[in-house]
Order: sequence, then structure tokens, then C-alpha cells
Amino acid sequence: MEISAQHEAMEGIIETDIYLPPAQESPKNILNILNDDCIQAVLLKLDNMLDFLHAAEVCTRFEKNAQMRFPFKNVSLSSGKEGRIFYKWNEKNSPSMEYAEKFFGTFGRFVKSVRYFYYGCNGKKMSEEISLIHKYCGKTLVKLSIDVYLSYPLSLQFEALEELVLDNTVPVTSANLFPKLKKLSLRGGRSILRDDMDWVANEFPHLKKVEFMDVAKLTNDIFIEFQKRNPQLENLCLWNRNRSKLSFTSRKVWQGIGKRLPNLVSLYLDNIEMDKNILELCTLRKLREINISPVVKSQKPLFDSFVKNNVPIEKLCIKRLDIETAKSVQKMKLIEHLTIYGASEQTVISTVKQLPALDYLSLMWIKDGSPRMVKKILQHCKNLTELIIVLEELCTIDADEYNSIVKLAENRCKVTLDMSNWVVIKKN
Repeated sequence: MEISAQHEAMEGIIETDIYLPPAQESPKNILNILNDDCIQAVLLKLDNMLDFLHAAEVCTRFEKNAQMRFPFKNVSLSSGKEGRIFYKWNEKNSPSMEYAEKFFGTFGRFVKSVRYFYYGCNGKKMSEEISLIHKYCGKTLVKLSIDVYLSYPLSLQFEALEELVLDNTVPVTSANLFPKLKKLSLRGGRSILRDDMDWVANEFPHLKKVEFMDVAKLTNDIFIEFQKRNPQLENLCLWNRNRSKLSFTSRKVWQGIGKRLPNLVSLYLDNIEMDKNILELCTLRKLREINISPVVKSQKPLFDSFVKNNVPIEKLCIKRLDIETAKSVQKMKLIEHLTIYGASEQTVISTVKQLPALDYLSLMWIKDGSPRMVKKILQHCKNLTELIIVLEELCTIDADEYNSIVKLAENRCKVTLDMSNWVVIKKN
């Protein structure tokens, strides 16, 4: 009898000590105490993608709130020996590839940008992973970057895609896969794009900006046909880091470019051999921005032609500004934004004095630069709001000169000096 009484007493103690959470429909249940704003505020404290995914899996309400305030709009997916999916590049605590489908299945329609890297030789695996991205993001993705080493064709349609970046050896089966494309970048990268570029020679109705970097199979004929079919293009960038890969030397590529691309406003040329063809650029009558580093004997004739034909250049980036070329640049009175790589102090001063609209000036690797140059620029350029200077050689400046520069720039111009080559000396 005593033992039985003890058991009953113990059972009573156990029952009273066990905590039973309130029922789900109870007003005391924590999920009913916290409103959606509170739940979302807690979720947004999670800056790790895997933690955020696990929190969303707690219950339907958490998943709904996680989707409403999903913060990881830009996702990088790396596959190969150590595949990772992560929000910030080089994130240490990133989920492995095993979570990729679960992540995209839950949040895929909210992801706006995907960078996909594949380092391996399994074409089937790569195809499956791109298909996974397409399955959950194909109708909503705005930007897609693919960097792979396999010649495995991209044949899936991304209906809402506005920006496409293809590195290395990614071929495309049809231009119709990207009906809303606005920006296209093709980059040879560490290996040459080996596949045919015929798909480029098509109409992209919404395309505004294109970048071709070291694309070996982009022939003169394909490039010309691309121009003809896309007269709405506004921004063209041609990179030729390795001159053997991309070199539009044929006159027919440039002759008539003004008629084929009448709406072009920005042009970037890097190591493009066009000595005999450079004057064709003056037919681009709407051109406002030019960043030019072509392989030519002199750029002076081009700038003279710009002035003669009233091409409204407002933004200019030029390399190796010599005295004669500077005289031509000085006549381009509409320039507001000027970047110069390599010039003497005197050439710089004489040039900026003649550009009344100058608002931004960046000087890189200027020879024999001095505090005097900085003060002269600030004195002559009354509308200047930003000045950046990187010198080629060591320069000394005493504290008084430094303070005088600060006074000239105060409340009107942001001045950035690369102090690695400046030594400030205080007078005794």
C-alpha cells in the first residue's frame, strides 16, 4: 500500500513538471503571439543562406514570411569538386550542392540573378544543374552568368532574362531563348570560345548593350550581320586582350557603322587594330561616350573628325595623351567626364583649361605630376566636382601646399590623391 501511494505521488509530480506547449490554435502559442512583421524581422537577422532556408522549413507560416522578405536576390552556384551555393562570394558557411534543389524549390521565383560556375568534365551533371536553375527560375530570372569549360549547348528558354553573361565555352542553340534580353556579354576568358557564333547574327529586339571579349569565332561577317539586325543598340564594347583572338581589321566592319548602328551612344575599344578605319567612327553621330585604346599610330585624326562632324562627345577615356592629340581634345568643348591614362603635367593642364564643361577628371599614371598641377586644375576648372590623381613617380608636398589644395577644393570638389606616391613634409 505504501509503495502504491508513492507511485501515485511520483506520477503526480511528473505530470505537474512536464511543460506542454499551448495548442496551435491557442492565443498563447508563440506563433499567434508574434505577428508577421515580428517573424520577418527575426528571419532578416539570418545572413547565412542555409540558416535562412532551415528557418523557412519550420512551418508553413515561416516559409510564407521568408518568401515575403527573401533577401538573397543574387545567388552564386559553384559546382565541381567542392560545389557551393551561397549569397556572398567566398561565404565560409555556405550550403553545399545537396541543398540547391531545396533552396531553389522554395525561393527560386524570388531570385533575380544567378552566377553558375562549373569546374569539371561531366556534361550530364552540368546540364542537370542548369536545368534545375531553369526549372525554378526560368520564368522570373533577370540575370544569368555561366562560366564553364564544357562545350555543352544552352538550349533552355529564360523568358524574363534581361542580362546574359557567357564565359569560356558556352554555346547557345538559338537567340530566341532570350526574348527580353537587354545586355549580352560574351567572354573568351581563360580559354577560347570554340563553338560557332552564328546565333549572335540574329535580332534581339530589346538589346541595348553588348560586350565581346576575346571571342575567337566572332567573325567579321557575323559581327556585321549582328549590327544590321540590331540598329537599336546603344552601347558596344570590344575587348581584345589577346590580339590573336579578336581583331576586326577588315574595312567593311567599320565602313557604314554609322548607318547600321545609328543609335550608338557609348563605344569601348581595347586593343582593336583599326589604323586605316578609325575615321569611320565619326559617322556615329549620336556618340556621347568613348573609351578608346585602339592599335593606331595616332588618335588625333579621329578627334579632329569628331569636332568637324559635331559628334557630341561628353565622356572621354584616352590612353597616352600626347601634345598633338591634346590640341584636338581641347576643341571638344562638350566634354564633362575625362579620364587620361599616361600624360605629362603640362599636357594635362593645357588640356583641361580649354574644357569649360568639365565636371569629372581622373588622371592615371601622370608623369612629373606635382602639387602645382593639382592647384592649377582646381583654379581653371570652375565646374569640377571630382578629381582623382594617381602619379607615376614619387612626389613631395609640404603641409602648407597640401592645406592650400584642401582650401581650393573645399565645398565644391572632391579630391582623391593616391598618397602611395606622395610624401607630405612639414616645415620647421
